[in-house]
Parts: sequence; C-alpha cells; structure tokens
Amino acid sequence: MNKHELIESLLFAGLRLMAVVLFLTGGLQLVFQIAEAWYRFDPNYLGEFLFSTIFRPVVVILVAAALCLSAGWMSRTMAKPFSKKGS
Repeated sequence: MNKHELIESLLFAGLRLMAVVLFLTGGLQLVFQIAEAWYRFDPNYLGEFLFSTIFRPVVVILVAAALCLSAGWMSRTMAKPFSKKGS
C-alpha cells in the first residue's frame, strides 16, 4: 500500500465515521424531539408541528446520507495531491 492509497483509505474511513455519527445524532434528536412534543400534537397545526419537531433531525439525517454516499468520491478528490505525478 503506497502513501496515496493509505491517505485515501483513511479519508474514506473518516468521512464514513462522520456520517455514522451524524446518523446517530439525527436519529436520537428525532426520537427525543418526538418524545418531548407528542402530547402537544394538534392535527390543525400539523405543518407547524412537523417543521418545529421533525425538520432539523431529518436534515441532519439527509446530510449524513449525502456524506455517506459521496465519501468515496470526496476521499479520492482530497487524496489527489498525494498521488505521484507520473501515475
């Protein structure tokens, strides 16, 4: 394993680890937000309830999914300066 492959694999692992942490953070936020606000639910204000309770955790989960899916491309791109000029 050369320097380029090592750096690329470390970057890939780090990005995937950040995605897992974001998945856990978003999932726990979602569970705790719903547990905290379930008794205040009123069907007349469904949009406001969903936006104030569920929107932020879902955005965190979507960012985690995007990071997880693009980790390979991002690690290859960030490791390019460490490749040899001839290859």
